[in-house]
Amino acid sequence: MDSLYELNLDTGASSQLYTIELKGDYYSFAGMVAFKDTVYMIQKDLYDDEWANVRFSDGDLYKYEGEKLLCYNKSSKKAEYMDLPNIKLIAKKSDTELLVYAYDGEGGFYFTFFDIVSKRIGKNIIQI
Repeated sequence: MDSLYELNLDTGASSQLYTIELKGDYYSFAGMVAFKDTVYMIQKDLYDDEWANVRFSDGDLYKYEGEKLLCYNKSSKKAEYMDLPNIKLIAKKSDTELLVYAYDGEGGFYFTFFDIVSKRIGKNIIQI
């Protein structure tokens, strides 16, 4: 198991928010973005040699790592996975949107937006 903690910058005190249960092999977190009531994290699985063949073309440099977007909600104290596969990077675009850099097996790398209120993915804004 692993845990998500909150740090009070004024007092230096930390408190545990959520315990993440390990399912299967080891994993790591590759990015985190915090909003008022939610925290989004990219979770990656332990690399498997079979994943080496998961790519759009031989020259696209994509490396599948079992990427999943995990959302923790502070009010409900629950976490859920979002339906947005193959995420490489996330950044905060606004108070209600994530900028997402991800991979699509049919077209390669792309950028899109994810609305955290409606939980909807926007259209691909740039296909690389």
